[in-house]
Amino acid sequence: MLGCVGRLVEQKGLELMLPVLKELLDSPAQIVILGTGEVRYEQALQALAAERPGSMAVVLAYNESLAHRIEAAADIFLMPSLFEPCGLNQLYSLRYGTLPVVRKVGGLADTVTDASDEALQSGSATGFVFRQPLLQGRRVRAAQAQHQGWLELGLDAGPQAGRLRHVVARVVGLHGDAHLELLAELLVPPVEYRQAAALHVVHHV
Repeated sequence: MLGCVGRLVEQKGLELMLPVLKELLDSPAQIVILGTGEVRYEQALQALAAERPGSMAVVLAYNESLAHRIEAAADIFLMPSLFEPCGLNQLYSLRYGTLPVVRKVGGLADTVTDASDEALQSGSATGFVFRQPLLQGRRVRAAQAQHQGWLELGLDAGPQAGRLRHVVARVVGLHGDAHLELLAELLVPPVEYRQAAALHVVHHV
């Protein structure tokens, strides 16, 4: 599941995101967007959601509680801002263990470490940082296709990486790789909060 929370205005990268959303909707991905803003973006997002009601939900509102549930439940948080002096949502995502996809600008570039080969090898990667959105979309899908790498990246993004790695090692030792995909969905501190958040989003959005 991909989540996006924020003002629906040009500064937040809606012109970059809309074409990519159409491509993503042709995959098994689900997309949840929360926010309000310019009418043209609200209408474009609502039209996409109407075409694919089983894959996309758009909530035109300001709802801080729902925002945090989306950030906690999502696998990926989209934040392709054209400029962003600081930014908070990518920090919330990192706290929940959700991988942020951000544009290389301002505070986003300062707070998210791109999943480059070097960063993956050193264990410092926390998300995806891009300049060209279509190319980055392919990188994200390629990383997701490699469950082990995706899982490790998600663990590095969270604040309790050591404890979670111990859980992963134990589960894999007992059950092999069969449970990796499920773990990738659940392992974010606290685990119970993410499960509750995911159920809330599924039943209320």
